[in-house]
Amino acid sequence: MRKVLVICIDGATFDLLDPLLDKLPTIQKLKTVGCYGNLFSVYPPITPPAWASFITGKNPGKHGVFDFIDVKNREKTDVVDASHIDSESLWSILSRNGVKVGVLNIPLTYPPEKVNGFLVPGLLSRTISSYPPSLMDELKEKVGYAMTPVVMGMSKDEAYDILEKDHAVKEKAALYLLRKDWDFFMVELTLTDYIGHRYFASSPATLEKAFIRVDETIGKLVSSVPSDTDIIVMSDHGFGKCEKNVNLNNYFISKKFIKFKPWGRIKYFLFKRNLNPMKLYSLAKKAGLQKIVNKMPGKRKKYWANKLLGYRDIDWKQTICYTKGSFGPIYINKDCGDHEENKKKIISALRELEFNGEKLVDSIVTKEEMYHGKYARDGPDLFVVLKGMSYLPYSQFASNNQLVTESVYTNEWEGTHRMTGIFIANGPDFRKKKNISEYKLVDLTKTILNLFGLSGEGTDMDGTVMEDALISKIPQKEVNPEKSKLKDAIGDLDL
Repeated sequence: MRKVLVICIDGATFDLLDPLLDKLPTIQKLKTVGCYGNLFSVYPPITPPAWASFITGKNPGKHGVFDFIDVKNREKTDVVDASHIDSESLWSILSRNGVKVGVLNIPLTYPPEKVNGFLVPGLLSRTISSYPPSLMDELKEKVGYAMTPVVMGMSKDEAYDILEKDHAVKEKAALYLLRKDWDFFMVELTLTDYIGHRYFASSPATLEKAFIRVDETIGKLVSSVPSDTDIIVMSDHGFGKCEKNVNLNNYFISKKFIKFKPWGRIKYFLFKRNLNPMKLYSLAKKAGLQKIVNKMPGKRKKYWANKLLGYRDIDWKQTICYTKGSFGPIYINKDCGDHEENKKKIISALRELEFNGEKLVDSIVTKEEMYHGKYARDGPDLFVVLKGMSYLPYSQFASNNQLVTESVYTNEWEGTHRMTGIFIANGPDFRKKKNISEYKLVDLTKTILNLFGLSGEGTDMDGTVMEDALISKIPQKEVNPEKSKLKDAIGDLDL
């Protein structure tokens, strides 16, 4: 059976990589010798929906993950994990077809599922774990494996040192696990994303250092696998500068799209007088308490957050829309007025959105353009792109009473995600020296199945095989179409 190694460089984009290629010998060789192209992410281009889409080969409307939080409850902020993905995973499909899989540090894989091989979850894990369970004890003993530490609130130098040490541990774990028996192996290297968020504007040299370190790791991984291995380097989203935060809900309040309950009106009065997240975080930082705040358990944070103005204070009978979640997804309230009329009103208002005399909105994407499937109804109705995504909508209710402001974590959040990631491939099945068409993230899932002769699986997947990346058609195994369709249909039942 062929071997396939997939390496994710978190937050990589050719805009960042190409100017550095002379300092990235492994990536340069893979790109120069093999094929490459852009990989379009999902809306919004953030970890949970992007990885859930890759893991399933489906858009969020089919698998049900739209954000870091479960969007089904508009007043709560419950963080998602693998149990929220309502579709079969790539590793499950490979496993039940006899492919031995190894999965390391991939986000949204906690709790770990049973696979034909091994799986060590990544970001959004609630605790350290693995399948089989005994593997984690082995990794702790052999490489000192641990979860990535929380670095928000630390000095930049302190944070870099901790993140680089974490990267070194993940590198050791990958090299150790590559010595085990596998046909498909996938690992995510997160250093570039973490450093990009914190250093993008103030220290390009530090971000460059992170990419050089990751390139060294990729070189070690590639050198550790047989020469006839198909190697794929990818990212689930791109990266760019974060210039400002935008409090879209403040704009909606000014347009009378959001109204409050009686007690909420009192809280709004206090909110306008600096009882808000930005002011409180600033005070905590001045008092040297930001580390304590950032390490505070989620339940405790929610308790104190609920004391401030928030979604529980909204009068839903009089509110036509609100934004909640990463990158400003906009939800139109089904309980207030005609949906289509409200939609037109909101779009019209967004097109008028200005700051310092400049229009902020580049484009507005509708639900119908983003999602389809049984969960599409739960997803946002609109998604707004502000100044090339360099203006980032605040993910909670509002950071303060201004429309446009600095990040709540000033000087700690300099970069943010973009829609376009990367695809680089090298190996016996991939074309040489070819710049291929732009594909979607979900196309890569289908292409991996195709490499193992399993493109007949996942009949409900949205992706297509990346044909112009492949040298020739790969013989496909016969898959019982009725069995595959039945599995997809069961996954799509609206229970």
